[in-house]
Amino acid sequence: MPECLPNFNTEYTIHKIRKGDIEKSESMISNSTSILDKAVKTKRKSVTKMTDSL
Repeated sequence: MPECLPNFNTEYTIHKIRKGDIEKSESMISNSTSILDKAVKTKRKSVTKMTDSL
């Protein structure tokens, strides 16, 4: 029975690392999305200004 424990621990560690990576990736993705949203909004503003000036 104790021979199974190291394997379980390895699996658990891998799971924890993956979970951490996933959380990091999710926060990076949400940061990128908010940056893109801001860029799109500023583009829209500048396009509106351009059409107003025409």
